[in-house]
Amino acid sequence: MPVSHYPADSQTNGAAISYIPVSGPSHPQESGDPSSSPTRQPRGHATDPDCNDLDQEALTTKMDEDEDEDEEEEEEEGWEDEESKRQKRLEQNRKAAHESRQRKKIKYQQLSEALEALRAESLQLSQQSQSMREQLAATRPTRHSQERARLEEENQRLRQALLLALQGLAEEEEDEPIEEEREDERGRLTAP
Repeated sequence: MPVSHYPADSQTNGAAISYIPVSGPSHPQESGDPSSSPTRQPRGHATDPDCNDLDQEALTTKMDEDEDEDEEEEEEEGWEDEESKRQKRLEQNRKAAHESRQRKKIKYQQLSEALEALRAESLQLSQQSQSMREQLAATRPTRHSQERARLEEENQRLRQALLLALQGLAEEEEDEPIEEEREDERGRLTAP
């Protein structure tokens, strides 16, 4: 690569105008390198004795304008790139949010349907449970009904015992007058 120097002359006030090759071929064909390009020296270079100040100012102004235009274009392109990226991101976010809402809506609908099915199943199972309880109560005596049956049986026994006792008393009463009559008859017979 050719070595370049900045001209630092009193006429340019130390501003860099362009690169000046110090060594190297002047034409690309001579070097054999197709990528190298010929270097141009701007008119109005500090080493050119025919140069006047107006040419240098025009050249400097032109270069500054070119640089400003390039910077503006790069800024615009950068801004457009950032804006397009931002718009693309926003669109992707909107799409993702829409898809998320759709998934939530579907999930909510599925859960609602499952809830209704479970409520219906719960009601059906409650009815079956109540029906089975009623059948079980009718076929199997409960502790209360067993106690009642035992008490009724004991009551029946006590009634029979009372009846027997009353019958026994009634027989004794009947037997007593007969005994008294016999004694009376004996006493008459034995009396002088």
